[in-house]
Amino acid sequence: MKSKVDIVFLAIFFTFLFIPMCHINNEKISKEENRTLAVVEPLIKDKKINFNFTNSVNNWFNDRFFLRKQFIALHSKIYKIFYLNKKPIMVNGVIFGKEDWLFLGWKASIKSYQNARLLSDKELKEIDEYLKNINDFCIKNNKKFLFVIAPDKSRIYPEFYNDKIKKKGDYSTAQQLVDYISEHSKTPSIYLKDTLISKKGKNLLYFKQDTHWNLLGAYWGYLDIANALKIEPYRVKKYETVENFGDLNGMLNKSFQIKKSDKYAIPDISDINTVCETTKPDNITITKCANSKKELNLLMYRDSFSLNLISYLSYSFKNSTYIWKYDIKTQDIENYDVVILEIVERELPSLPKKVKGIK
Repeated sequence: MKSKVDIVFLAIFFTFLFIPMCHINNEKISKEENRTLAVVEPLIKDKKINFNFTNSVNNWFNDRFFLRKQFIALHSKIYKIFYLNKKPIMVNGVIFGKEDWLFLGWKASIKSYQNARLLSDKELKEIDEYLKNINDFCIKNNKKFLFVIAPDKSRIYPEFYNDKIKKKGDYSTAQQLVDYISEHSKTPSIYLKDTLISKKGKNLLYFKQDTHWNLLGAYWGYLDIANALKIEPYRVKKYETVENFGDLNGMLNKSFQIKKSDKYAIPDISDINTVCETTKPDNITITKCANSKKELNLLMYRDSFSLNLISYLSYSFKNSTYIWKYDIKTQDIENYDVVILEIVERELPSLPKKVKGIK
């Protein structure tokens, strides 16, 4: 009798083992998780044995086994029942704020909101010297340089942040750096926080479920940049209404996502007739734009926050190039009249590690 039970148990056990292999999902992108699924790397790569082959096979199978979507959906429902009703602080790297606002839950972003990561004297000096060297090179070669800090969403709309996350100080990393630069080198620098706070009214400057500013928020930042560089700015003639769910909403599983989209009034920039092209040499995103009606050329080192700045800035320059990195090289600068380095404030503590000094 015991032997028959064991046989039945083993049969059921091995049947369950083979269920994940009954049907393999061949999709390339997971809409539920908003990401590209893993691929199998070749065993022989560049005429050498690829020792990561077994890991890539494992990752490929884990992304595609039978009933995977159903298990994820079941997990999300259970999580929602036991945790969402208790108002969790964060899920999948996304912080739940008030009134359907979402905020980026990365460690650097949280510490930035809390004012919990000030720069050391060494870091302040390294960044200041790096920026000063760029500015000195530009001055010697009849060029303009500007350092721009884009504010975190939580800096402009702290009233919608999660109350369970407490601030640990009143002095932000961005303000600390701007004050240090002003005292030691006077390198042209602007922190756009005060401007955006002064402009927040009935029209939102950041998307509620996105970590970035929208075209309206970027426009007010652009006007500050144009004023600092003394260039003729683009003037908004009319506005349009758009809906947006945002990148943060896309980071959540469907059961956690905000279902009702909000409407935003943003500038209608359809009359900006610049031509742009984006390439990715060596996995570095480079966008080049042209406006034959202008004279000066712009080179901008930037991050994702500059995406909504590109249209405006491209209007103001004959040729403009936008490189998605912070590490500036003098050989890149030679053919440009204006150089901008833009960085979102949560990334400031990482800046000393991401630049090697101007060459």
